[in-house]
Amino acid sequence: MRWRAAQWCCGAFFAATLLGSAQSSFTVVLPSGRSLQLPLAWIGGYPAIGLPAFARAWGADVQLAPDGTALRFAAGTIRSAPQSFFLAWETPQRRGILQLPVPARPSAQGLLLPASELLQAVASVHGWELVGTGPTSVRFVHSGVPAAAPTPPSVERTPSGLRRPPLPPLPIPVDTALPRRSLPLREPPSRLPALAALGNSFTVSPIRIVELGLHPQGNGLLLRLTADRTIERYQRPEWQGNVLVLRIPDALHGAGTPSSPELLDFRAERVQELLRYRFRFRSEILSCRWQRSGPRSLLIELTFARGAAPRQWELDVIVLDPGHGGEDTGALGVLGTREKDITLAVAQKVRQVLTRRLPGVRVVLTREGDEFVPLYRRGQLANEQQGKLFISLHCNAAPEKPHPARGVETYVLRPGRTPEAIQVAERENAVIRLESNPERYRGLLDEQHIMATLAHSAFMRLSDRLAAHLQRELVRSTGLPDRGIQQAGFYVLVGASMPAVLVEMGFLSHPEEERFLRSERGQWRIAEGIARALQRYATEYRRLLRSELP
Repeated sequence: MRWRAAQWCCGAFFAATLLGSAQSSFTVVLPSGRSLQLPLAWIGGYPAIGLPAFARAWGADVQLAPDGTALRFAAGTIRSAPQSFFLAWETPQRRGILQLPVPARPSAQGLLLPASELLQAVASVHGWELVGTGPTSVRFVHSGVPAAAPTPPSVERTPSGLRRPPLPPLPIPVDTALPRRSLPLREPPSRLPALAALGNSFTVSPIRIVELGLHPQGNGLLLRLTADRTIERYQRPEWQGNVLVLRIPDALHGAGTPSSPELLDFRAERVQELLRYRFRFRSEILSCRWQRSGPRSLLIELTFARGAAPRQWELDVIVLDPGHGGEDTGALGVLGTREKDITLAVAQKVRQVLTRRLPGVRVVLTREGDEFVPLYRRGQLANEQQGKLFISLHCNAAPEKPHPARGVETYVLRPGRTPEAIQVAERENAVIRLESNPERYRGLLDEQHIMATLAHSAFMRLSDRLAAHLQRELVRSTGLPDRGIQQAGFYVLVGASMPAVLVEMGFLSHPEEERFLRSERGQWRIAEGIARALQRYATEYRRLLRSELP
């Protein structure tokens, strides 16, 4: 804990951006005494460094990966990807992932990364510490070795010219109005392939779609899509009204325009790494089913609602995710309470209450007993069950026990805004060490479409509304302190292709709250609060659907 606090404090030098300054570079001094002059760029007001510029300034001791997404030092490697919220570093002995305050951005200067996190990763790879030495300069020092001019404890160690502007409170919209025709479109459960081993190029040669045919079938059409080689991944088809959208990562359009009397309009376009097909038909789409037909082909079966009303996006499946399980006990309370037991007990009670409050909704649990379910699999289960909401249930805990920290907080998926939020995410994400293949999570850095799609979809706004209802009702039903709505990067939320939140129901490190969490009375009050919040969300969501659909 002390190390993390020190790391954050040292990284605070970059905790901000230049305000009203024309500064375009800053100085980095290495432990050897050599100085590097690094040009500054900007990502949404944050000081940033381009990886090519960093490699040129560093010299022959670092190599830039052929695709420009990684720096390879003798001591280890640092990597990210365009539009990723994460920066990974690793050495033969250690590895880590830093959450970025803004996504990495491709530019004419190469891949831009926030300066704070990039230099923290460099320090981690080499076993150094980062010290601010002036308004526009920093210094790497060997761990445990003080800088030449120690900074008095009362002096701010952050260079005065590099102050990040204060972040406004997380906006929770007071209304539910979405832009016209922007109903939430469900995204697919993408497989997260591991990145290539160190030293290999990460460049992927795109596949080419060579056949795109529409064939009559019953009260609809059969769409056959064929590529020149294996289709490794594709996004779940989206449909709304008479429009079908299909996205395929790392693909090019090489087929002709499909022909059918039912087809009014067809478009093929490439957006960054995604090939996007848009079909507009004469009739409303009633249903859409899809499957593979061998490694190179996809079959999409459309049924049209001939003269019928358009199908609504009904809130018919809610997925509850009891955190931890099996060998992963989660946090332990002062009295020995196991987080995994509380989360399962509350999830089962929520299901019972929702059976009465929302009788037309099916409630699915990602685990029914004391079993270990990998984080990636929880999102997959939610997608396979056609879930419309995903709520991951957890209990909080401070590093020391007992601890006075108390209260309820709800998280949405975005970059961590505070050191406390990031620590919570790191604790929950640490379960991957128990999984058989933790390397799969490296794929998060290369799955730009997941985060990029999330950032521009209605899911973000709907997740905010869900979080607002849950936080309000949980505080009201339990009487626990309100710690507010937070944001951080949780692996378990990345894979769920629907509005998704993570709830920390209270602190097991606080003896009084631990007794409340382990009691039947406390668990039923939590369950009632969650169920009431979901009921309010469902009412609001249905009202939104009625206003959006003709």
